[in-house]
Amino acid sequence: MTEAILLLACISVIGVVGLLGAIYNWEWIYRSAGARLLTALIGRSAMRICTGVAGVVLIVGPWVLLATR
Repeated sequence: MTEAILLLACISVIGVVGLLGAIYNWEWIYRSAGARLLTALIGRSAMRICTGVAGVVLIVGPWVLLATR
């Protein structure tokens, strides 16, 4: 169970980085090859919204799954 909590904490940290990157518009998040492609397709503002939503899901989702087990 300790390993599961550690994994969930790591996933949540990734979510926090994504959420903060969307809020503060960190350039390095959107410069990777995959992010550049998506940014070109949907635009920077939409990409920031998607990154923020994904960050929230990565923060909250694993803990909700753990709580419902």
